[in-house]
Amino acid sequence: MVWINNVAKKYHKLMLDTDGRNFLISELRVIATWGNSKETGWILPSSNEGKR
Repeated sequence: MVWINNVAKKYHKLMLDTDGRNFLISELRVIATWGNSKETGWILPSSNEGKR
């Protein structure tokens, strides 16, 4: 769980900076579209990606 603390610190630092904030907002907009994804590809058992 150390990594989540590191991510939170980086997120906070970026949000304090105008360019960083704009970057994060742009990326969050992309991530928000993933819920509508129609991807049907397979995730290999060896993958670290989320499992279905």
